[in-house]
Amino acid sequence: MSKKGNSLKEMCKRRIIEEMVRPTHGSEEYIAMIVDDKTLKVLNCCCKVSDILEEGVTVVEKIDKKRQPLPELDALYFLSPDNHSVKLLLEDFANEKRPQHRHVHIFFSSPLGEESSHMEKIAANPRLFPRIKTFMEMNLNFAAYESRTFHFDSPRSLIELFPLTHRGSEVLNDIADKILAVCATLGEKSPEIRYQTSPFPPAEQIARNVATRIDNFTRNLQPKDGRCTLLIVDRSIDLATMVLHEYTYQSMVFDVLEIPVCELPHKKEKEREKETTRERRNSAVGDAQGEKDGQAKEKADREGVDAEGYRQDDTFEYDYTNPKNQKEKKVAVLGEQDDLWVRFRHLHISEVYENAADELKELANTNVVARLHKGEKLSTADTAAAIRQLPQYQETIAKYFAHVTMSERCFAEYESRQLANLGELEQDLATGVEKGGQPIKDVRILTALSAFLSSPTIKKEDKWRLIALYFLMMEGVTPDALDEMLDRANLTLEQKAAMKKLVKLKLHESEDAGPSGKPSSRVDKDRQNHFKQRARREDIFELSRFEPVLKGVLERTVKGTLDKTKFPCIEGTGSRGLGGAKKGGSSMIL
Repeated sequence: MSKKGNSLKEMCKRRIIEEMVRPTHGSEEYIAMIVDDKTLKVLNCCCKVSDILEEGVTVVEKIDKKRQPLPELDALYFLSPDNHSVKLLLEDFANEKRPQHRHVHIFFSSPLGEESSHMEKIAANPRLFPRIKTFMEMNLNFAAYESRTFHFDSPRSLIELFPLTHRGSEVLNDIADKILAVCATLGEKSPEIRYQTSPFPPAEQIARNVATRIDNFTRNLQPKDGRCTLLIVDRSIDLATMVLHEYTYQSMVFDVLEIPVCELPHKKEKEREKETTRERRNSAVGDAQGEKDGQAKEKADREGVDAEGYRQDDTFEYDYTNPKNQKEKKVAVLGEQDDLWVRFRHLHISEVYENAADELKELANTNVVARLHKGEKLSTADTAAAIRQLPQYQETIAKYFAHVTMSERCFAEYESRQLANLGELEQDLATGVEKGGQPIKDVRILTALSAFLSSPTIKKEDKWRLIALYFLMMEGVTPDALDEMLDRANLTLEQKAAMKKLVKLKLHESEDAGPSGKPSSRVDKDRQNHFKQRARREDIFELSRFEPVLKGVLERTVKGTLDKTKFPCIEGTGSRGLGGAKKGGSSMIL
């Protein structure tokens, strides 16, 4: 999915525009769009404000907000098939004399389900049913976060699945439904489905649920050539990545700068930002039924305001001095519309800092607009070119300044939180070997750990992460030893409770675990040998010696060498036995 046309975000956008928005209104008419919390996130992840407005949507509103009736305007309802959203849909047409809209086009983000009574309730409503012009199940209930990345907006799934709670079956079915939606969007009709063998049941259960759904969904369809491998794993496959500090740009920005990601703003934050963001949306979006202001729509997209008027996640606000030497607030939207973000996000933070600063200096020294600002004498042609390039130049300078600012703040956090020393211990624990390549020794690890936990200059959050990493990566740590560490770190009651919950998940436990004794590394010998080799390489940063387990799993999946016993295939899925993804196909890991 490297090309833009094959980007998952672009695929979702096309489905929303071509399968939902365009068919619901005439070429000269406008339509209102009504969403709920879940579908708003789906919409925001793949569409900009301008994308929606250009297609004739005059307003996007939340169904749970008090709205002005628009009885002369048709409405497109894009909703989740849950009781709350359906109830609010029916309430929109409770008053026969003042219906919310003229005609309605209803699109549910996922199937209603055989046991659902929603269809009967809608059909039995005499004020709503005659107005329905479209009724569809979209199978579009996941968030296309990046061109190759998606998530299911399920922040509680970890504690609901490990161990399985009373909601376990419901959560497993919800995940399977959303995987089906991803496959449908990708056009994958018969993927080979493999799963991680584990002491925990979710991966296999989800794999079997998905296989059943895909079989029912595509029973009469011809298989697609170049099918993909769908590999389902659980959190236990790679414990260190949950708490380890990572020093690539994207990871570090979201970690140490605490930028919200993959979540809706807290209700109170919404209320605080409501007036500001509404005003920004109103000024930027304008009246879609009148003249469409292209610059205003672009402004809304640049400032990270979503279709419903709220500040989106993944935004960084900073102070910027414009060419007139005036200070102003700028908002950087950290997404794939920013070519610098795409180019920098997987580089080491030090590389980003150097590259962004050097490129900014070069731009300031060589660009014709910059030369004009410096007072250089330019030819008439160069002056005209500078004037034409001025808006683009200012936007480019602001982008570079945003990334220079973010990388500087990351380095400031790196220094103040002593991550150089802390990170070395984290790397030792995660790899099972020291930076020189020797196996770690528990005595040295405990000595360093105790010093960090006792230090008043180390943040409590970093102490918590260090204790969690030690507990997850070392075999034989007793409950008493864990309690002693928590007390030594002087953590809050809330942080201690969070650690206890992590322990109760039992993700660190394995079927072949030996008897409890002297603490020793859980990292297996093959991975320790791999990390020894990495430690000797001059092109590897000392604080980046660790590699996630999933990297190797994905590489072996593509090569067709993935272990058949550790990652078995659901019988009857795919047509290549237990080999890797067919040439021309792809791999999808959840």
